[in-house]
Order: sequence, then structure tokens, then C-alpha cells
Amino acid sequence: MCSSICGTQQTSTSGVSGSANGTATNVNANGTSVRPEDESPSVKKIKNVITKRRRTIYVFYFMAFLDLLAVSLFLPLLSTGMRDLGATPFMVGLIGSAYGAIQLISSPVMGWGSDIYGPKLVMFVSLVATAVAYVVQGSALNIAMMLIARGLAGIFKHTQTVGKSIVSELSTKDKSHVIGNFNAFGSMGFILGPTLGAHIAQLDNGFQIVCYLSASAFLFNAVLLSILVPDPSKLMSAKPSPKNSPKLKSKSKKSSLKGDSSDDASTLTKLKTSFKNADIHSLILLAVRFLFSFATLVFRENLTITLLEKYNSNLVNSGYLTSLQALMSTVMGFCVGPVNAFFYKGNSLYMVLITGIIKTIVLFTLFWSTSYWLAGTMLVIVSALNPFLRVGITAVSLEGHHSDIGTILGFSQSATSMARMISPTAAGIALSMSTDGPFLLAAVSSICGIVATLAAQRFAKQRDTLHAKSD
Repeated sequence: MCSSICGTQQTSTSGVSGSANGTATNVNANGTSVRPEDESPSVKKIKNVITKRRRTIYVFYFMAFLDLLAVSLFLPLLSTGMRDLGATPFMVGLIGSAYGAIQLISSPVMGWGSDIYGPKLVMFVSLVATAVAYVVQGSALNIAMMLIARGLAGIFKHTQTVGKSIVSELSTKDKSHVIGNFNAFGSMGFILGPTLGAHIAQLDNGFQIVCYLSASAFLFNAVLLSILVPDPSKLMSAKPSPKNSPKLKSKSKKSSLKGDSSDDASTLTKLKTSFKNADIHSLILLAVRFLFSFATLVFRENLTITLLEKYNSNLVNSGYLTSLQALMSTVMGFCVGPVNAFFYKGNSLYMVLITGIIKTIVLFTLFWSTSYWLAGTMLVIVSALNPFLRVGITAVSLEGHHSDIGTILGFSQSATSMARMISPTAAGIALSMSTDGPFLLAAVSSICGIVATLAAQRFAKQRDTLHAKSD
């Protein structure tokens, strides 16, 4: 439908000319000048839909920036905040793993809910509930309250996933382009957030203030969502479809209010069939996402400690290095779409393969490096490569999926959540053996990711061959 809308727009606005009084007129395919006020209602409706789509995408770009800015305000201070409440290092790691485990379970459920109840409603609930979680986190008087706060955030903090599903649906361009921009705007927050949060933390009750500011940012995003973002389902098509017809919507609302058992059964069934319908190619892509995510997370868990012990660095240099990595990730996020289109001709899976090979070489260089400056350079390069991996894997996962895009992204996020859950423990074990252990473990995981990507390419070719024969 996106292509039909864009195609109609191109036909209706194939040329523009100016009248004597300066009024712009459109030129149709027959060469006849048509003034804007003389355009047919259907053409005006299509133009209005496209304009709303573009505006909505820009709103979500800003929300992505504010989202990750709010998170990065307190995230570097979280372990210190928990230790101030009496948590041991083991308990801090345990809470971090619990957060990843909860996200692993809740991510596909939230994505499935986005497909069933609409992404805007799910996004609004996620924003408000996450804000409540951060208020509890800042008000925590003991480690039990902190655990409740992190558990609540783990359940509902899927705003990035739902936001990506919305912008990818609304975009008339290549999905890798808009998702790359979405990630890049979010990365901007990580450039500013840690430094700003560190300065605020120097105040009395600094951690509490930071958490409250983060909660306020999420509530502000909820207000933006309510005011500036229309129902995405109404922007999917310029013409009402049977699925979105008012009669069917009114019936569905009535049945949901009455607690129709058939609706409950169908929603439970859809979540089950999402697993059953997943082919081998989709499962391999989940493995690719997990392996490359793990390769990044496992050495970042204790990166500051590794730099201090291996290179005798200091916290100031580590802070500058972290900001530089975030800046590089942001810049490269904007380049993903053009690079994929120009160098890889839109073949996202091939882009993932080449990027994975380069990342593996860089990680082995980190493992063998004895120079802080060489290690810092390699870390910046890894940050530059990560957006290409994230966007490429996401774009490949969404190919051929239109009605269940939220569910697909939910399951993809679960692979990342699993890596986030396992990496703290794995990083601790590797670091206890050697300061180079996390880098070696990351390199091995990246090699496995390359193998999985090659397998995904093979199954993709077999699938395309079968489809060509059937046609």
C-alpha cells in the first residue's frame, strides 16, 4: 500500500508550473495544469496521509532521542545507587541479569500486543509505566524497592522496539534508512546523558533527582504521543480497508468491553502461532542477533575495569572514550541507509556479513593490543560497526512481514535481552581468568555470528529458489 500511495503521489504531482499570479499548479500525466484547489478529494487525501506519515516519523525521532537521553542519565550511576542501598557486587549483577530475563519474556508479549491492540496504545502504556518505575527507583529506600523498580522497567521498557515498528510501517523508504535514523537519534542521547547525569549526581540526593528527571522525560514523551501522533493504523492506507472499517472497529471495541471469550482465545492463539510459523531462516536470524549482541555486551560490561587494569587508564580518559564511541555510533547510524543502498545495493544480509567479519578482526586486535591508544581506536571502530549490524539484522528480519511486524521486532528484541541477561555473568567469569578474557570471548561470539549469517544466506537463497519455481 505504501508503494501504491507513493506511486499515486508521483503521478498526481508529476510536474509543477507557475501561473501568472504566482500560484503553483500541478501538471498531470496528460500535460494539463491542475490547481491545488481543483485536485480530486482522493489525491488530496493521499497527500495529507503522506504528510502526516512524515511528520509522525520526525516526532518519533525526537522521542527516541529523549528516551535514551533519559535512560543514560541514570544508567552509569545505577550500580553506585544500588551499592549505596547495601547491595553487594553479586546482588548488583543479579539484579542486572533479572532485568534482562524479564525483558526476554516481556518483549515478544509487548510486540504481540502492539499487533493486536495497536502500537500507539502499547507505546503509551510503556511510557507511563516506565516513568512510574523510574520514580520508584529514585525513591527506593532498600534493595527490595530497587528490585521492584527494575522489574517494572523490565516489563514495560520496550519503547524503542515499539517505536521502530511504527516508523518502519509508516516509512515509504527503505526500512534500514528510517530504522538507522531512529537509532542515530537515540544514540545522541547517550552522548549527552552520562555527562549530564554525572554532574547532577554531585548534588544532594543527586541519584533521586536524576531518576525523577528521567521519569519526567518519559511522561513528556507520553504527552507528545497523545497530542502529535495520530493512530498509525489510519495512516497505513489512504482508503479504508475492511480491517480498519469503522463497523469492524466498533464491533471489536464492544466485544472487548464485554470480555468476549473468542477474542481472548484468538489473542492467545496468535502468540502461539508466532512460534509455529517461524521458519528456519527466522530462527537463524535470531541467533545472528544474539551472537553479535553478545559480542558487544560481554566486553562492555566491565570495560572500565579492563581499561584500568590492562592499560593503567583513568576514569576521565574512559569517560571521554565512552562519549567518543557514542558520537561515532550516532554518526554511523545516519549513514546506514545510504551505505546499504550504495555499496550493498539494499542487500542487508550481505552488509551484516561484511560488517561481522570486520568486527571480528577488530575484536582480535583488541585482544592482542598492548597500547591504550590502539585499544581506544578499535573500540571506536566497533561502535561505528554496531549500527550496521543492528539495522541490517532488523531489516532482514522484517522482510516479507507486514501484519505482524510488532511481533517480529519483539522476538528480535528478546534475542538481545537474552544476550544482556547472560553477558554480565559471562563477562565476570572471563575477567576473573584474564583481563583479555572478555575481548577473546567477544571475538569467538562474533565468529559464530559470521557462521550463522552464512547459514542465513544459504537458507534465504534456497527459499528464493523455491518461490521462483512455484511462480
